[in-house]
Order: sequence, then C-alpha cells, then structure tokens
Amino acid sequence: MKKRAFLIFLCIALTLSLAACGDKETGKDPKPSDEPTSGQTASKPSEPKDDATEPEDDTTEPSGNTTEPEDDATEPATEPPTEPATEPPTEPPAKDPQVQAAADFLELLKAEYNSDTAVGITAKHFYSKWGRISLSPAITYCIALTGKDTACFYRDDFDTQTWYSYNYRTKELTELPDFFPDDPDLARAILYSNNNYSFYLDGYFYFVDPTSNLKTVLKTDMSGNKVPLTPYENSSFNLRCYGSGLYSLPGNSQNEMKLYSMDLEELASVPVPQKEIAHGLTEPFRLRGNYSVGGKIYRKGNTESDSTDYLFCLDPSAATPEWTNLGKVSDQPLFIREYMEGMLVCEPIVGKYYYCLENYENTVFDLSTGEAVFELGELYKPVAYFGGDRYIGYGGSPREYRWVDLSTRTMSDPLKLPDKLFSLYFLNETYCIYTDEYGVFLWNYETGEETTIFMDKT
Repeated sequence: MKKRAFLIFLCIALTLSLAACGDKETGKDPKPSDEPTSGQTASKPSEPKDDATEPEDDTTEPSGNTTEPEDDATEPATEPPTEPATEPPTEPPAKDPQVQAAADFLELLKAEYNSDTAVGITAKHFYSKWGRISLSPAITYCIALTGKDTACFYRDDFDTQTWYSYNYRTKELTELPDFFPDDPDLARAILYSNNNYSFYLDGYFYFVDPTSNLKTVLKTDMSGNKVPLTPYENSSFNLRCYGSGLYSLPGNSQNEMKLYSMDLEELASVPVPQKEIAHGLTEPFRLRGNYSVGGKIYRKGNTESDSTDYLFCLDPSAATPEWTNLGKVSDQPLFIREYMEGMLVCEPIVGKYYYCLENYENTVFDLSTGEAVFELGELYKPVAYFGGDRYIGYGGSPREYRWVDLSTRTMSDPLKLPDKLFSLYFLNETYCIYTDEYGVFLWNYETGEETTIFMDKT
C-alpha cells in the first residue's frame, strides 16, 4: 500500500511540474478541460472549479465563454426603418375669381383705412363735413359727425340759432357756446355754402370767420375756444386737410400755398409754378381746383399765354415741397380727367378709393392713379366703412341698406331702418341718425330701438 500511494503521489507531482513548464513557454493560461481531472476532484471536492484559474487583474479581457454582450462589430447589421410613403400635397381649391377680386380689394381698403395720409373717417383721423337738413321752411339743421360718441348740431329756426352736441351712448343733449355770436346771417352763409368752408377734424371745428371777409379761419374746440389763422393779409382763402396736415387754398391764384401741421404751425410756403416763355422769362400758372389723395395735393392750371390745362402735384412730405407738372390734363387717365373737369359726381369710400354716383356706377377707382380697382357687380354701393371686412351699402328699389362682406362677397339681410326718412347718417356699426318731418332721431339698426334727439312737430 505504501508503494502504491507513493506512485500516485509521484504522478501528481509530475503532472503539476509539466503544467508549470507550459505556462513559462507559452505565456498563456492553459485551457481548462471539459471535465475536471480526477485528481482535482479527489483532492479539493469542496472548492469552486474556477478559483485556480480566475485572473486577479480587473483589466483582463473576459474569456470567450462569458455571457457579456459581444462587441458591436460582431453584431449583424440592421436595416434602417423605412418611412411610410406620403402622398403629394394637394393645393387648396381656387377661389371664385369674383370672390378673390373682392378679397383683394378688401386688403387695399384696409391698408388705406390704416394709413396716416388718408382723408376721411379712418383709424388715424376723423374728417367730416357739415351736412344740411331742412325739416321745413322754418327749421334747418346742420350736423357734423365727430367719431367720439357724439354728433354736433346747429339748429336754426330763424329766430334763434343754437349749437348742440349729442352723445349717442349716454343719450345726453348738451347746448354749446355760440360759435358765431356776431352775425347769424353770415354764419348761415358759411354753414349752408356748398364750397365746404367748414369741417370737423380730430376734435376741432374749422370755420371761416364770417366777420373777416373770408380772410380768417377759426380752429374751435367744443368749449368755443378759438385759434385764428390768417395766412394772407389781403386775400380770402380756404383751408383743407391732406391727411397728416392742412393746407391753404388762396383766393388769389397768384398767391403761394401754405402748409400747416395739425397745430397750425406753418411748415412751408410753396410758390405757384412758373412756365418758361421767351428770352428766359417766365409767367405764373393760375391754379384752380384741388383734391388730396395719398398724402399729396393736386391742382390744375394754365397761364395767360397758354390756355392748356396742366395737372400739378405737390408732396408735402418732401424736404423742399414744390409743384411737379404731371402733363396736360387731357393726357391723364379718363377718370382723373373727368373728375378734374367736374364731370363726375363721386364719393370716397375711404381715402383715395372713390365710386361714382352716375357714370361708372359699378366701379371703384383709385383717384391717385385713375385706375379701376374693383367692380361692384351685384354688390350694393358703399355708404359707410368703419374698418374690418365689411361696409354698409345701399341699393334696391325702394332703397335698402345691407352689410356687404368683401371677404366672402356676400350681403346680409336688409338692416332694420325706419320706413320713411328724409336723411340718414351712419355713426358706427350700431347707430345711425335719421330725420323725418317730425324731427331728428337716433336709431339702433341692430335692434330697431329709437331715441328722440329733437322733436319739432307733434
């Protein structure tokens, strides 16, 4: 038995010696066999099999039989996900040409309404003329809209003349100071005149002083405070608005035109244009007529030696304002030519956009260019525009009023208005003032509610 045990011990020692020599020669760990040797099993049955071969350095690469994920380079390539097929975009259906034309005109109208140079009822300025209402041979009213929840009246029964303001929100009637205390007859001549000697603009009234032989304009507030303006010492004149300022129209065609701020500060004095004649000499043009659109002033004129009428334009915003000769009036677009010759009866919608009451009844024109910009077609004629997508129009027989929506080229049902009226003034999108043989009344055309302003016949 001792001899047998010694042989077994000798075999084990020899095996371990060979293993140590293998490590030194190859520098590699021996690969473990699939099964442990009988000597390992018999000598260390309680120890884990990997304890003798597990590396101690944490940086050693894992062996090939680990369960860690394989290197990315060995992973099979994956196909990129395919995007779902998309259908080509579809274009929106084209608008009806007439609807598109109305929408295009609406954009022009909105731009003019928000312009600082447009004359009329706009987002920046409120300009209105005095309207004359005769209820009977004995009673006459003049009315001016102010755009500030009020309308102003001049009531003349030929015994007394009284000024009033009426607030159509609070329904309050207030007596105002007498703007013409010295001579009621001259006041009538001014207010009843067709020459537009008076108007309302941005909180003030502008009147020609009836005692000055038309040489002075009074800028008057609601309290009757007056600021006089006398541009010419010995000449009558008229005052006009060009949008963001004022200008004088001298009665003497040889006098210069003067430009003013809204505060009546003189900005420039513009001499009349000259025509060259012989030997380096010139002669002045005699200017007459006038209109203002797009912030510019237009007049026509001729000279003593040349009766041909020429059209002139003045830009008040220029560093040095001066008249520009645009050529013969006869060479201008037909609309401008007929307008300057007084052949057309036109009304502005807002600013430079006009429509005619007689010729070209269904056409809106740009007065600055003479071009037609919109055909009304079946739409009612404009009578009031307060911004937005629609205006109040009139038409039909008997006459009726409807909202005209330019964004859709459609019209509303007829507005609720009295059956019988002499005159009608739209104040805003809710109220209007109308007159009949009994007096002057406020009317809510959304509800049909009436409020009495003046009752002159019972």
